[in-house]
Amino acid sequence: MNNKSILNQVLIISIIIFFINIFGFIISVIKFNADITNLNTNIIDYPIPILITFLLLLVSVTITPLIAATCYTIKYLLAEAAINNKILYIIKIILIVLIFPLFIFIKTIIQTIKKFKLMGFKTTLQSITFKKCLKVISALIIVIFIVFPIWTIYYGVVIAIITQDYDVEIYVSGESNSMYPTFGREVIDNSDISSSPNMKPYKKNTPVGRGDIVDFEFKNDDGVRMLIKRIIAIENDKIELRAGIVYLNGNQLSEPYTYKPRSTFGSFFLKDCNAIIVPAGYVFVMGDNRMASGDSREFGFVKISSIKHIISIKNQIGVLDKYWRDTTNDFSEQAKFKLDKNAYLDELNKIRRNNKINELIYDYRLAISAQKIGELSGFDSLSNEDLLDYALTTMKEYGNYNVDYYYYAIFDGPATPQMLIDSIKSSETTSSVLLEDKNISDIGIAEIEIITNGCPVQKIIQLVASEIR
Repeated sequence: MNNKSILNQVLIISIIIFFINIFGFIISVIKFNADITNLNTNIIDYPIPILITFLLLLVSVTITPLIAATCYTIKYLLAEAAINNKILYIIKIILIVLIFPLFIFIKTIIQTIKKFKLMGFKTTLQSITFKKCLKVISALIIVIFIVFPIWTIYYGVVIAIITQDYDVEIYVSGESNSMYPTFGREVIDNSDISSSPNMKPYKKNTPVGRGDIVDFEFKNDDGVRMLIKRIIAIENDKIELRAGIVYLNGNQLSEPYTYKPRSTFGSFFLKDCNAIIVPAGYVFVMGDNRMASGDSREFGFVKISSIKHIISIKNQIGVLDKYWRDTTNDFSEQAKFKLDKNAYLDELNKIRRNNKINELIYDYRLAISAQKIGELSGFDSLSNEDLLDYALTTMKEYGNYNVDYYYYAIFDGPATPQMLIDSIKSSETTSSVLLEDKNISDIGIAEIEIITNGCPVQKIIQLVASEIR
């Protein structure tokens, strides 16, 4: 068997395998409800053997056209001339395969022109038979509707990889709803995922901007995990939080993407009424649901080099901004709100009922104890142990409570019931007590105002316990 025969067989087999795999690939996509433009949407949930089969089909569909094109090219070059320089020969093969659809098109035109010149126009037309005509038409259909689209996909994939201009699906946890309302708060199909936005890979050393949403590596004592937040301030920006409002470079920042206005309060790293400047190479990030987000206010600046994926602010317009608020009255008095304790307790007990545990009863004596905690001089700087001891002392003054089951939680305020619920869910410890602990039965709430760095800051103190009745 000579080389041409082998090449013919490989060419035919490659084409047959390609069409079989195309059929199998289409059937698998339909059967398993997979999104071929975003493989990790649904197919990732299927068993390993199914995934392997699907990926093998995908790889085979990708490779077989290249094998067929290579065989055809080698056949053509062998017919044209003998092999003198192997390196040049290989280069020719690669170049022709790279532009294979164009090569076939140009080759057909050149051969047709040569035939007309050799035989004359009239003789050539007279020599055309139905069989020859069908052969040419079939070849054109294959080139236009199969070969050309396949190579277009190849070029598109290569360009996308080189320029990093492709989408990557990123999962957003639904546990805290920290990016609500931009991303949803309801989990998908009983998972812990609330959204799965498409983000672009971040190209190193490219500028980032205010308002961009980024996915970045966050390291702490528990290890490394990925977080999704919004860039609020870039290097050399001065940021300050005052009365729930963000001040950027001395100006009030309009933030339509936040869940509620006047809901941005300080934490361990950036306290209220304390301005800081973002250093070079870093950004300051926050979640859109400020009361439920652990972010730069807590853990500090984020290195730009740790960013992995991004949705620029311009790419959010027309897509994500439909979930945002009207900020016309954000800085007016009417934007201020106060906690509706009854509505909050209803929401809290609704969750506890769903968890099949007892509802909490509002206890004014615990509210008085919570108020006394807030009246302590510098209470926000006291240790957890000191506050627990003081809470126990004040509780004993007003009632007979079980000393083994009591807990306090301090939140920034003011807040709506839902904001407070979101904030509770963002803390594993607080959530386990207020939403899941059946050993507590009573709750008291106090709203206080303290002076921090020369400006008033509101706090919401919740004290829960179990009275011995």
